[in-house]
Amino acid sequence: MDAPEVQQHAERIVEAIAHRSAQDAGLSIEQVQSLLVLRVREEAEQLGIRPRALMGAVWRAWERRDRPPLLGPSETMRVLERLAERGLVTMRRQEQGDPQVIWCGLPDDQVDARLAQMDPPLSHEERLFVEGIRRHLAARARGVWHSWEAERP
Repeated sequence: MDAPEVQQHAERIVEAIAHRSAQDAGLSIEQVQSLLVLRVREEAEQLGIRPRALMGAVWRAWERRDRPPLLGPSETMRVLERLAERGLVTMRRQEQGDPQVIWCGLPDDQVDARLAQMDPPLSHEERLFVEGIRRHLAARARGVWHSWEAERP
């Protein structure tokens, strides 16, 4: 398979994942990553190439859009710092390792009110983090560790 054809498939995957993420702003980063991996595996199999080769092309396609789908440690830290600036989380620096991230502790209705008043509104990545945190906390309140194990209310 020639590189332009792989690149064309990568662009379509990026477009589809971006569209899906925009349609459902409540998708967690884990869900976006899972969708991406599944789509890449399926298309790579159909194309007869290694998934890693297609994933590399997908990654480059996302970089051209200036929005990688899988956030690395530095981008994750930037998103968390922006959420801290907005008062949604607090970050406690540790002597060694990553900082401890603490949720603001507001009830859902107060968080919703604060989010509605934010100017500028949360970016896509910030919304994903906030939704993921809220899902995790709701799951913990129901006695499970992972949000995907919890029944939806």
